[in-house]
Amino acid sequence: MVQRMLTIWLFLSYQMKAYLVVMKNRREIVQLGLASLALAANGFFDTRGGAGMKTIYKRDLPPVSLDGWQVTVLQLIFPTGFTAPKHVHPGLVLGYVLEGELRFHIEGEPQTLLSAGDAFYEAPGAIHLPSGSPSATKPARVLVVAFGEKGKELTKLPMINERVLQTAKVFLRLSLSAAFLSAIGDRFGLWGRYGGKNVSWGDWAHFLQFVAYLNPFMPKALIPTIGVVETVLEFTLALALLGGFYQRIVAWASAALLTSFALTMSIALGLLAPMGYGVFTAAAAALLLGAVTRPHVVPAPAAAGSAANSARA
Repeated sequence: MVQRMLTIWLFLSYQMKAYLVVMKNRREIVQLGLASLALAANGFFDTRGGAGMKTIYKRDLPPVSLDGWQVTVLQLIFPTGFTAPKHVHPGLVLGYVLEGELRFHIEGEPQTLLSAGDAFYEAPGAIHLPSGSPSATKPARVLVVAFGEKGKELTKLPMINERVLQTAKVFLRLSLSAAFLSAIGDRFGLWGRYGGKNVSWGDWAHFLQFVAYLNPFMPKALIPTIGVVETVLEFTLALALLGGFYQRIVAWASAALLTSFALTMSIALGLLAPMGYGVFTAAAAALLLGAVTRPHVVPAPAAAGSAANSARA
């Protein structure tokens, strides 16, 4: 009897479509989230049947500080055929499918189809790819318990015009690749002889003289080796940028190489030299390219059953 009264009290307290409860510590927040999911899982404890409880979902939480956080309980309705856009939750999210089916997809993980009675979890900062109800006849109803910092949005949409971002990334990759290839072509005389317009070296010998000038502390016998290594690195990065292979790693490797060029030129020629040639700008652009590029992920083999319910009792 006491348990049923407590259940009814919880239901009446959090029955609105969107609830906002500011909690004092991590334990209270987790308790509220689990209580909400438990109520939904048991049909809000149908008073016509016997009271009971069962574990619906269980997993470890990330090591985040919940000071200044709040919990929001939401009931989401996905109409038939509706797909929610790609988005990110800065905090963590627990969810439970009340009715219908939900197509659920987190970046880097296999897409899953959740049915009524299934629970799911979204880690802080996880990218939630377009998901929604796959049914043409029945909408999906989902109970969501979202945790986040007080006063901040629970959901963030990515860049409004995704095409602009993708176009800029491709343009930047091609530009960096062209810069590397152009410099290589110059040292092999493809753009004219030494002294010609827009020609820095014109041949391999003048290029090695430049390498020796930038590295006065290196033995002269090693200068040709340094020139070869530098050329091979530039050519390899140029091809990888052109083909879009391992974009994040290649972008950051390009940034590191260009930064080393900029620092060496600053020491040997003064700060204006790399600034005039845009070496610092190219290094910063490569660093930015790596920052906005998703890491290379090797798809994991699909596990038996739903990954979202791996801890379901």
